Amino acid sequence: MNKNLVITALSLVAIMSIGTMQPSKAATTASQIVTATLGTTKAVQTNGGTISSTIDDSGNLVTALSPSFLIITNTAASQAMTLQATANTTTGNVNAFSGNGTTNYITLTNSTILPTAASVTNAQSASPVVTSNPNVITYQITNPTNSTGVITYTWNSTNSLWNIALTNKGNLAQTYTIPTGAAKSGTYSGDDEAGSYQATITLSFT
Repeated sequence: MNKNLVITALSLVAIMSIGTMQPSKAATTASQIVTATLGTTKAVQTNGGTISSTIDDSGNLVTALSPSFLIITNTAASQAMTLQATANTTTGNVNAFSGNGTTNYITLTNSTILPTAASVTNAQSASPVVTSNPNVITYQITNPTNSTGVITYTWNSTNSLWNIALTNKGNLAQTYTIPTGAAKSGTYSGDDEAGSYQATITLSFT
Protein backbone atom coordinates (compact mmCIF):
# COMPACT_ATOMS: atom_id res chain seq x y z
CA MET A 1 0.00 0.00 0.00
CA ASN A 2 1.22 3.46 -0.79
CA LYS A 3 2.88 4.95 2.25
CA ASN A 4 1.16 8.30 1.73
CA LEU A 5 -2.28 6.62 1.67
CA VAL A 6 -1.54 4.81 4.93
CA ILE A 7 -0.56 8.06 6.64
CA THR A 8 -3.69 9.82 5.34
CA ALA A 9 -5.94 7.01 6.55
CA LEU A 10 -4.37 7.07 10.00
CA SER A 11 -4.77 10.82 10.15
CA LEU A 12 -8.51 10.55 9.35
CA VAL A 13 -9.00 7.92 12.04
CA ALA A 14 -7.27 10.15 14.60
CA ILE A 15 -9.39 13.17 13.62
CA MET A 16 -12.62 11.10 13.88
CA SER A 17 -11.59 9.71 17.28
CA ILE A 18 -10.91 13.17 18.63
CA GLY A 19 -14.31 14.30 17.41
CA THR A 20 -16.18 11.51 19.14
CA MET A 21 -14.37 12.14 22.42
CA GLN A 22 -15.72 15.69 22.72
CA PRO A 23 -18.48 16.00 25.44
CA SER A 24 -22.14 16.28 24.35
CA LYS A 25 -23.86 19.62 24.79
CA ALA A 26 -25.63 19.90 28.26
CA ALA A 27 -29.45 20.38 28.44
CA THR A 28 -30.51 23.95 29.31
CA THR A 29 -34.01 23.06 30.66
CA ALA A 30 -35.33 20.47 33.15
CA SER A 31 -38.81 19.95 34.59
CA GLN A 32 -40.32 17.99 37.49
CA ILE A 33 -43.95 17.59 38.58
CA VAL A 34 -44.66 18.20 42.26
CA THR A 35 -47.77 16.59 43.79
CA ALA A 36 -49.77 17.08 46.98
CA THR A 37 -52.71 14.73 47.50
CA LEU A 38 -55.95 15.94 49.09
CA GLY A 39 -58.32 13.31 50.42
CA THR A 40 -61.96 13.64 51.39
CA THR A 41 -62.26 16.47 53.91
CA LYS A 42 -64.92 17.07 56.53
CA ALA A 43 -65.07 19.51 59.41
CA VAL A 44 -67.52 21.39 61.62
CA GLN A 45 -66.93 24.85 63.04
CA THR A 46 -68.90 27.19 65.26
CA ASN A 47 -70.30 30.05 63.21
CA GLY A 48 -71.56 32.63 65.67
CA GLY A 49 -75.24 33.16 66.32
CA THR A 50 -76.96 34.20 69.53
CA ILE A 51 -75.85 31.95 72.37
CA SER A 52 -76.96 33.89 75.43
CA SER A 53 -80.31 35.23 76.59
CA THR A 54 -82.21 36.01 79.76
CA ILE A 55 -85.18 34.44 81.51
CA ASP A 56 -87.82 36.78 82.90
CA ASP A 57 -89.81 36.43 86.12
CA SER A 58 -92.44 34.35 84.34
CA GLY A 59 -89.89 31.89 82.99
CA ASN A 60 -90.07 33.26 79.45
CA LEU A 61 -86.98 33.20 77.26
CA VAL A 62 -86.56 36.90 76.42
CA THR A 63 -84.28 36.60 73.37
CA ALA A 64 -84.19 33.66 71.00
CA LEU A 65 -81.10 31.46 71.12
CA SER A 66 -79.69 30.64 67.69
CA PRO A 67 -76.31 28.89 67.73
CA SER A 68 -74.86 28.51 64.24
CA PHE A 69 -72.41 25.99 62.80
CA LEU A 70 -70.47 25.72 59.53
CA ILE A 71 -70.17 22.30 57.88
CA ILE A 72 -67.24 21.95 55.47
CA THR A 73 -66.72 19.04 53.08
CA ASN A 74 -65.36 18.52 49.57
CA THR A 75 -67.62 15.65 48.50
CA ALA A 76 -71.30 15.42 47.66
CA ALA A 77 -71.41 11.75 48.64
CA SER A 78 -73.85 11.12 51.49
CA GLN A 79 -72.23 11.48 54.91
CA ALA A 80 -73.76 10.75 58.31
CA MET A 81 -73.90 13.34 61.07
CA THR A 82 -75.75 13.86 64.35
CA LEU A 83 -77.21 16.85 66.14
CA GLN A 84 -77.45 16.26 69.88
CA ALA A 85 -77.45 18.17 73.15
CA THR A 86 -76.38 17.53 76.72
CA ALA A 87 -77.11 19.15 80.06
CA ASN A 88 -75.06 18.82 83.23
CA THR A 89 -76.38 17.21 86.41
CA THR A 90 -74.98 16.06 89.75
CA THR A 91 -74.09 12.75 88.13
CA GLY A 92 -72.72 14.11 84.84
CA ASN A 93 -74.13 14.99 81.44
CA VAL A 94 -77.53 13.73 80.30
CA ASN A 95 -79.42 14.11 77.04
CA ALA A 96 -80.92 17.59 76.76
CA PHE A 97 -83.17 16.99 73.75
CA SER A 98 -86.59 15.43 74.17
CA GLY A 99 -89.83 15.22 72.25
CA ASN A 100 -91.69 13.17 69.69
CA GLY A 101 -90.18 14.41 66.44
CA THR A 102 -92.97 16.90 65.83
CA THR A 103 -92.71 18.93 69.02
CA ASN A 104 -89.24 18.86 70.49
CA TYR A 105 -87.58 20.49 73.46
CA ILE A 106 -84.21 21.36 74.92
CA THR A 107 -83.62 21.24 78.67
CA LEU A 108 -81.37 23.77 80.39
CA THR A 109 -79.88 23.10 83.82
CA ASN A 110 -78.50 25.45 86.45
CA SER A 111 -74.73 25.48 85.95
CA THR A 112 -73.96 26.45 89.56
CA ILE A 113 -76.53 24.49 91.54
CA LEU A 114 -76.68 21.32 89.51
CA PRO A 115 -79.95 19.37 89.46
CA THR A 116 -80.20 15.61 89.67
CA ALA A 117 -80.62 13.50 86.55
CA ALA A 118 -84.06 12.59 87.89
CA SER A 119 -85.04 16.27 87.77
CA VAL A 120 -84.14 16.40 84.08
CA THR A 121 -86.07 13.20 83.39
CA ASN A 122 -89.13 14.68 85.08
CA ALA A 123 -88.88 17.93 83.11
CA GLN A 124 -88.69 15.94 79.87
CA SER A 125 -91.70 13.78 80.70
CA ALA A 126 -95.19 14.25 79.30
CA SER A 127 -96.47 15.59 82.64
CA PRO A 128 -93.65 17.36 84.52
CA VAL A 129 -94.19 18.55 88.10
CA VAL A 130 -92.33 21.68 89.18
CA THR A 131 -91.54 20.34 92.63
CA SER A 132 -89.83 17.35 91.01
CA ASN A 133 -87.55 19.29 88.64
CA PRO A 134 -85.86 22.14 90.55
CA ASN A 135 -83.08 23.98 88.68
CA VAL A 136 -84.24 22.56 85.37
CA ILE A 137 -86.11 24.59 82.72
CA THR A 138 -87.23 23.20 79.37
CA TYR A 139 -88.00 25.16 76.20
CA GLN A 140 -89.32 24.18 72.80
CA ILE A 141 -86.75 24.08 69.99
CA THR A 142 -87.56 24.70 66.35
CA ASN A 143 -87.09 21.54 64.31
CA PRO A 144 -84.16 21.77 61.86
CA THR A 145 -85.08 22.44 58.25
CA ASN A 146 -84.51 19.82 55.57
CA SER A 147 -83.14 20.87 52.19
CA THR A 148 -83.56 18.37 49.35
CA GLY A 149 -80.23 17.24 47.94
CA VAL A 150 -78.34 19.15 50.61
CA ILE A 151 -79.17 18.02 54.16
CA THR A 152 -81.87 15.86 55.74
CA TYR A 153 -82.72 15.61 59.46
CA THR A 154 -84.48 12.58 60.95
CA TRP A 155 -85.56 12.53 64.59
CA ASN A 156 -84.18 9.55 66.49
CA SER A 157 -86.72 8.91 69.24
CA THR A 158 -84.63 6.15 70.82
CA ASN A 159 -81.62 8.35 71.46
CA SER A 160 -83.38 11.74 71.44
CA LEU A 161 -81.22 13.30 68.76
CA TRP A 162 -81.34 14.10 65.07
CA ASN A 163 -79.63 11.81 62.57
CA ILE A 164 -78.41 13.75 59.55
CA ALA A 165 -77.71 12.77 55.96
CA LEU A 166 -75.43 15.40 54.42
CA THR A 167 -75.17 15.49 50.62
CA ASN A 168 -73.72 18.96 50.20
CA LYS A 169 -70.31 19.76 48.73
CA GLY A 170 -68.65 22.91 50.02
CA ASN A 171 -69.54 25.09 52.99
CA LEU A 172 -72.98 24.88 54.59
CA ALA A 173 -74.15 27.07 57.48
CA GLN A 174 -76.77 25.64 59.82
CA THR A 175 -78.55 27.56 62.58
CA TYR A 176 -80.68 25.99 65.32
CA THR A 177 -83.30 28.14 67.03
CA ILE A 178 -84.74 28.11 70.52
CA PRO A 179 -87.42 30.78 70.09
CA THR A 180 -88.57 33.32 72.62
CA GLY A 181 -91.52 32.34 74.73
CA ALA A 182 -92.72 30.40 77.71
CA ALA A 183 -91.01 27.43 79.28
CA LYS A 184 -92.62 24.03 78.89
CA SER A 185 -95.51 23.75 81.31
CA GLY A 186 -94.49 22.30 84.67
CA THR A 187 -90.78 23.09 84.31
CA TYR A 188 -90.47 26.64 85.68
CA SER A 189 -91.23 27.77 89.22
CA GLY A 190 -89.78 29.45 92.28
CA ASP A 191 -87.89 26.21 92.90
CA ASP A 192 -85.54 27.20 90.08
CA GLU A 193 -82.70 29.12 91.73
CA ALA A 194 -80.96 32.12 90.19
CA GLY A 195 -78.03 31.40 87.89
CA SER A 196 -77.07 30.48 84.35
CA TYR A 197 -79.13 27.71 82.78
CA GLN A 198 -77.21 25.89 80.10
CA ALA A 199 -77.11 23.05 77.58
CA THR A 200 -74.44 22.12 75.07
CA ILE A 201 -75.51 21.58 71.45
CA THR A 202 -73.14 19.44 69.39
CA LEU A 203 -73.10 18.91 65.61
CA SER A 204 -70.72 16.18 64.50
CA PHE A 205 -69.80 13.71 61.77
CA THR A 206 -70.24 10.10 62.81
